[in-house]
Amino acid sequence: MLIAVALLCCACGGSTSSALDFGYPLDATLRLNHAQLKGTHNSYHQRPTPLYVNDYDYSHAPLDVQLQSQGVRQLELDVHWLPDDARFAVYHLPALDPLSSCHWLTDCLGLVRAWSDAHRGHFPIFIFIEPKDDVDNASMAIAPHLDALDAEVRSVFPTRLFTPDALRGAHASVQAALAADGWPTLGAVRGDVLFVLLDTERAPGKPMYEYTHGLTNLDGRAMFTLGEATDPFVAVLSLEDPINDGPATAAAIHQGLIVRTLVDDGHGAQITGTAERDAALAGDASIISSDYPVPGLVPGYSVELPDGTPVRCHPLAAPSACTDDALEGPTHLEPRNPR
Repeated sequence: MLIAVALLCCACGGSTSSALDFGYPLDATLRLNHAQLKGTHNSYHQRPTPLYVNDYDYSHAPLDVQLQSQGVRQLELDVHWLPDDARFAVYHLPALDPLSSCHWLTDCLGLVRAWSDAHRGHFPIFIFIEPKDDVDNASMAIAPHLDALDAEVRSVFPTRLFTPDALRGAHASVQAALAADGWPTLGAVRGDVLFVLLDTERAPGKPMYEYTHGLTNLDGRAMFTLGEATDPFVAVLSLEDPINDGPATAAAIHQGLIVRTLVDDGHGAQITGTAERDAALAGDASIISSDYPVPGLVPGYSVELPDGTPVRCHPLAAPSACTDDALEGPTHLEPRNPR
């Protein structure tokens, strides 16, 4: 029954936030792609003991702490299908890097939902879900269980889930909708959550191929997915080199896409320079993901947006009237007409 209700809600767009007044002055003008925000890579990750690989030498705060205290508005969760339990667990790799701040996917999402419920005026949260079955045994393959993955997402977010169908509307494809109407206004999606399947493998039997019904569409799906900028179902890209992907990022932003970049993946605690971070902060990506979102995690390094805001006006996409406080401000997180 819960899944049936969730599907009905998502078919209607999934959002109830537009019925509330949070006092943001530009919610009818600013759109989802008018912001640049900070995210975390492997947001669940805890430093393994013993540490076998230096790249894994970092730990994240619990997901709700990242949202509350670290200004994070994009999270990433790696999922594994556990056939004996018939559900998804969250961790990086078996044996070498198995520790997580929240074990089950639904528990991780429950932390996000509880924080969102308590701060309904927040800027929409992006959650990237990466299928991690390339090192698992065959019984743990994720592609046959994508409907179950959607069901787990919808079990925690039966409402306030912004889906590809909600963006597509009556248009033939997601990209046709972006070309004709653009992303929704913040007033329509404030307090919502948007999921992205973090996979790019285009071969039959792989999660992204199967999730997009053979690289055709995302009809009925709970999540967006990566792909190529020309794919009709793509609205979000991950261009992970902030130094060399600058031209491709700018082109995708002009196309209306949302672009994520990654600034320090693979460095572990051995940060030797700030070139990637500085390029990302000076560049055009919509989402800047890091393992070090606040000072104090490693000496002399962190990734912080100017002025410490959770989000800021996008340097390329935002209109001149945009202000950071109009995207998300601490005085506007609670509705004026609570229900």
